[in-house]
Amino acid sequence: MGDVTALLTGIDNRFAIFGSGEEIAAEFDAAKLRALPPHWKRDYFFYANGFVKDMDWWDASPFTVAQLPFHGMSTYPYPASEKFPDDADALKYQLDWNDRWDSASRCGRIGLIIGQAGIALG
Repeated sequence: MGDVTALLTGIDNRFAIFGSGEEIAAEFDAAKLRALPPHWKRDYFFYANGFVKDMDWWDASPFTVAQLPFHGMSTYPYPASEKFPDDADALKYQLDWNDRWDSASRCGRIGLIIGQAGIALG
């Protein structure tokens, strides 16, 4: 899949699409954070904004990524009167990022997660 940081730095309709057995690893340099007082510990909060599409037989269109979800849709699957954005930026996103082919033939059930983090990762 490669570096998907560009897809994770804001809330928009550009998603990192990944399947069963894949992951997004997030790393940051904690040394740049201020020191804690003695006996304190630091907790981290990860905020994710996205959609989950399970490739289960009983789900809507289970064997394809289409229809891509988007912020502002009324329901999923959305009606024919709605569509994924098709402006120049949306087309560039699809051409640049959504170019992988994955056959589900190697296993019976594959989960597909479409995720987006609301924090910058490096």
